[in-house]
Amino acid sequence: MNAKWLMGLSVFIIAFVLVGQVVAYWVNPHHYSADAEVTGGEIVFTVSAPSSDYSVLAYDNKGFESVTVLYVFMDDGYSGGQSMSDVRTFLGQLKRELDIRGFSDIIEVDAAELSDLMSESGSGKGILMLTGAFPDTVYSGNAADPVFTWLDNMGSIFWLNGKIGHFVSHGDGTKTKLEGTDVLFFGTDGAVRASDSDPIGKERGADRTIGEMLYVNTGVRAGDVTNGLNRSIGGNTLSIGFSDGDGYGSTTLTDRGEGKGMIAVFGGGLIADVRVTAAQVIASGISYNVDADEIVFLTGGLNGTHHGTIGPVDDFTDVYIFIGKLNTVYGKLSRFGA
Repeated sequence: MNAKWLMGLSVFIIAFVLVGQVVAYWVNPHHYSADAEVTGGEIVFTVSAPSSDYSVLAYDNKGFESVTVLYVFMDDGYSGGQSMSDVRTFLGQLKRELDIRGFSDIIEVDAAELSDLMSESGSGKGILMLTGAFPDTVYSGNAADPVFTWLDNMGSIFWLNGKIGHFVSHGDGTKTKLEGTDVLFFGTDGAVRASDSDPIGKERGADRTIGEMLYVNTGVRAGDVTNGLNRSIGGNTLSIGFSDGDGYGSTTLTDRGEGKGMIAVFGGGLIADVRVTAAQVIASGISYNVDADEIVFLTGGLNGTHHGTIGPVDDFTDVYIFIGKLNTVYGKLSRFGA
């Protein structure tokens, strides 16, 4: 081999190594990681990060399978008067928030595909609604509609915009207002906040302790209860954000009083505070069954790797670990049972 050839090979090898280092740094520049596993009948966790705070929630979902697959309704024909450009911008931002929390399984469906989906078992699946109205392919204001089949089959709905159930959208881009739908969805009139005046709730939700563990509803408009659900609708209902004097919450999870699927309503519309809160709630896997008094919540600071023990695996179905508290930069959900 001549000297020039050897020198060229050396330069190539050095360049290859440097590029590899750059790519590795770009993919995970701060080397965040977290894991939970069973050792000797107990759940132990490991978390790694440079100079960051970490939080661990271990909880029992009590028969509810945490959502790990998310479908989002996106159909330009069924805009219902909503700017689909704004919706897509918001969705792109929400996907980024979910991705850093370890949730990347997101599938877009149109009106026809949504109808097909709602005929299936919904266990472990959620539908994200951003346009302010269900399409007429799944909803007409009747108890036999596919929306209710989905909920009865353990499906989840995450509602982020508008008053849930109050409108139905059509393929020509229009929408129709329906009456009496609060009773249909929640068994009582006045379940959804009708007024848009004075939309900021100043009181702690009844289950705000859970919200504080997850660091949700902490922004400038964190207490926005516009379109929120009332805590008094019955069944298993959690109000983990803030509420107004009448009990309408900024973030509410409920089972419609039937112990089946879940509806999670986020007040405030397509704003940054809602985006971050929704991402954290969805990624955490929590349901209306979670009891604040039974949660094992661990938090602390680290600069490197930390190991810890949570407790007996039989006491928990899910463990959610996230790094960064309010400004979450990494998250991971581990499931240990239904």
